[in-house]
Amino acid sequence: MATKKVETVKTAAPVKEVKAEVVKTEAVKAETVKAEPVKAVKEEVKPATVKEAAEKKAPAKKAPAKKTTVKKTNEEKTCNFYIQFAGEQYDYDVIITRSKEAAAADMGKKVSSVKTIDIYCKPEERAAYYVANGKIAGRIDL
Repeated sequence: MATKKVETVKTAAPVKEVKAEVVKTEAVKAETVKAEPVKAVKEEVKPATVKEAAEKKAPAKKAPAKKTTVKKTNEEKTCNFYIQFAGEQYDYDVIITRSKEAAAADMGKKVSSVKTIDIYCKPEERAAYYVANGKIAGRIDL
């Protein structure tokens, strides 16, 4: 592996004016003396290891956000839905179950093959109409 040489340049301190000392009898004269600039010194800086050099160059990475998953539990049903009309009562779950079974029978397949079902309940006719998977239509008596 090749290592890169890093060169740093040191600069001289700023130039200051220096006043000359005053002689006893002579008139006071202020003389200024300029300091010579210091030559730039090249200094080679080598990191102790390649790993340290990489750590200095690479920015800190953030940890990826953790994904949370929601587990579905088999909770018991807490709501019962009934349709009441003209003194009779129809159970919502029974209508759905019977509609899926009838649609599966019309397709000649299992109930699990019914992916979507639309049910139109008409209690005045004592019937429910269904459309399964957007293709199979039928009717069940309530």
